Amino acid sequence: MKRVTYISNFTDRMSFEDVEQIGEISVRNNTRDDLSGVLFCYRNVFYQVLEGPEEKADATLERIKRDERHGNVFILNVEQDIKERLYPDWKMKTVVLDDNQDYLVRPIKMMLDSIARNHRWLEKYSPQTILKAIQNGEDPTRLPPRQQDALILFADIVGFTTFSEFMPPAEITSLLDQYYELMNRALLRHGEIMKMTGDGLAAHFSIEKIPAVIEACIQMQRDLERLRTRQGNRSALGHLYTGIGLASGKVIATNVGSDLRRDYTLFGDSVNVASRVEGITRKVKRGLLFTDTVASRIEGRPALSRIARYNPKGKSEYIDLYTIDLPELKLPPRDQIIAGIRSLQAAHPNGTKQLVAGVVS
Repeated sequence: MKRVTYISNFTDRMSFEDVEQIGEISVRNNTRDDLSGVLFCYRNVFYQVLEGPEEKADATLERIKRDERHGNVFILNVEQDIKERLYPDWKMKTVVLDDNQDYLVRPIKMMLDSIARNHRWLEKYSPQTILKAIQNGEDPTRLPPRQQDALILFADIVGFTTFSEFMPPAEITSLLDQYYELMNRALLRHGEIMKMTGDGLAAHFSIEKIPAVIEACIQMQRDLERLRTRQGNRSALGHLYTGIGLASGKVIATNVGSDLRRDYTLFGDSVNVASRVEGITRKVKRGLLFTDTVASRIEGRPALSRIARYNPKGKSEYIDLYTIDLPELKLPPRDQIIAGIRSLQAAHPNGTKQLVAGVVS
């Protein structure tokens, strides 16, 4: 048997009667499927424990994930091969805590509230690989090392050090938020963000995603171009440019660290090459640059262009570097970008306020 504990949000307001009806339907379905458990409702959160035959529990959970009344379903715990049920007599006990003022219930309310809040935070700060392991009932600290083929992406804001020299913390944070909003929106559909590095990010994708990721990178640069045009030269966003470097090959995904602090990361030659290729984008004045192994996956794409050769540190062989020859992928000279950023500082000698205006739509 299997036991699953999860939380989810109401997607719409529910009355006491609505929740009771859900409970009644659950009792009928669980009686049929030999499942048992308990359902707590507090504020707009479901907190449920479901136990029984593994196949039936999995099917019910998939049904819950598809149910439009449940939003943000997050698996808190999965227990495999359980021998005894915690709730053998409850086909689905429904407990609505909102209107219960019993002082013994108050700690339960606080606990459920904090669990829901803390796990929403966990979703925002944890790698998707770790979250997936937790939701599958695995111990993420024991994930075995594995070698895989991957596409690695590095991106970095051009001239960020100059921005940070004179912009207030709140303004620089706003600029970064809008930059990451564009980047994450395009990339998360295809892969996983490994790390946000302060003024850039690192991400990885399956090899099969190379064509889609190339198009996503082009779209990101188009979105940045529109943002610069909309904001104009008097806004910091009007001077926001990024370089993107891609490389593909073998990497090792593993947990590293100590008992005090661990990180799930990827390392390998392709990771190092992608980082260095991103740095070359300034020299060749292109916002997107990738290696020949990446280019081989998009042969025949219009505007594919070999633009440079690169000799990786410690290697004797050169690597051909490619771009997509489109106007929106051209970078101005780095000195020109830096001069534009410094012009903002010159225009605000007594301090800067609201240099980052507008919100990415």
